[in-house]
Amino acid sequence: MRGGPKRTEALKYMEMAVSRTDRALLISDTSGNVRYINPAFSRLFGYTLEDFRSNHPWTLLAGPLTDARLHVRNGEAAEDGAGFFDDLLLRKKEGSSVWVTTRIDPVFDDSGKLEHIVAMFADVTRAKRLQGLQREVLEGLAQGTPLKDLMAHLCVQVEALCEGTVCSILRIDEGRCLRPLAAPSLP
Repeated sequence: MRGGPKRTEALKYMEMAVSRTDRALLISDTSGNVRYINPAFSRLFGYTLEDFRSNHPWTLLAGPLTDARLHVRNGEAAEDGAGFFDDLLLRKKEGSSVWVTTRIDPVFDDSGKLEHIVAMFADVTRAKRLQGLQREVLEGLAQGTPLKDLMAHLCVQVEALCEGTVCSILRIDEGRCLRPLAAPSLP
């Protein structure tokens, strides 16, 4: 499919898919210069292609808690030709952190020379926060934290995760009636 109408049609479909996906996409050359980002990348991280003109992508995206071993894995992937998945804590343009599951793949030319790195990101921040909350609750139970205190903490955390939500937890008393156990945001 070197040229002609079929190639033009295929490119049109690829462009449509890349521009409309919710997966953030970044393509860089072997020197780390960003050559392309899709609209989902700008929505997720807040950066435009212009932001990368004088900055290496990881200079902008890596926060203080980003795993430094990412650079080593990226180099290993380029050497052995295999991509990899990882969950990373990255930084948005406005400074907040975002958890992403990332797929990073090297792209080689016809002679086998590394040409580009393609990185695809999906926001998993909510899932990571829920995992953390689950771990907190289980640890609290294991440590003997009073149930009422633990459930109040759970309510506060759920409200933080789900903006505009008020959380309450009910219990069934000895008379089989519902009674509040935790409702820190309710009067």
